[in-house]
Amino acid sequence: TPPGVTKIELEHNDDLKTDNVAYVSRPQEEKIRILLITNDDAAFLKAALTSGGDVTLDTTKLPLIPDNTYDIYILHEINKKNIITGNIEQLKSKVEQGATIIIHAQRDLNSIDFKGLLPLSVSGRGGFAVLAQSQHTSFTKDIDFGSVASYLTTQKEKGHSILTADNSSIIQYNTFGDGKVLYYGIMDDANEFHFSPSYPLFWVNLIRFL
Repeated sequence: TPPGVTKIELEHNDDLKTDNVAYVSRPQEEKIRILLITNDDAAFLKAALTSGGDVTLDTTKLPLIPDNTYDIYILHEINKKNIITGNIEQLKSKVEQGATIIIHAQRDLNSIDFKGLLPLSVSGRGGFAVLAQSQHTSFTKDIDFGSVASYLTTQKEKGHSILTADNSSIIQYNTFGDGKVLYYGIMDDANEFHFSPSYPLFWVNLIRFL
């Protein structure tokens, strides 16, 4: 069925004309627009994001954030030295107006001021832990996240904790204004999840959910 409204009509001219015409409606196909903000190569993440085929992906490095409209913004391995006044405020405004932001964990995350966007606070560093789902969702169903060699310990979580390591949240989801914020705490250098076949499946399902 093509996108939009399709009219189906029988050419047979009979006494009951009412059932000779039918309409079938299907939503227009629109690509999900994502802006990946990173100072890293992020090859695995880029491949995973585009594997579903329904995404338009742009990338940029701080301090440049295009003023275009995106559905989802992803912060991945950003260099805090490149953050200038107004960068975080610009992203915060986009989220308040209905966009989604995904904040990827990195070693110096607690030294970056997210102006209240981050739905938790980083309290330290944890060692080896097995990742456990605290809530089952459409984007974590049948996904084996494995374990991590290290992770950021968290507290003061807001919203919904989806994945945990001991008592710390690894995936935390919250609303912010008219938009959404998701903390993704699996660091690539401390986990082999990005090598797993489940990795692109997780990101495709997550993006569609958001």
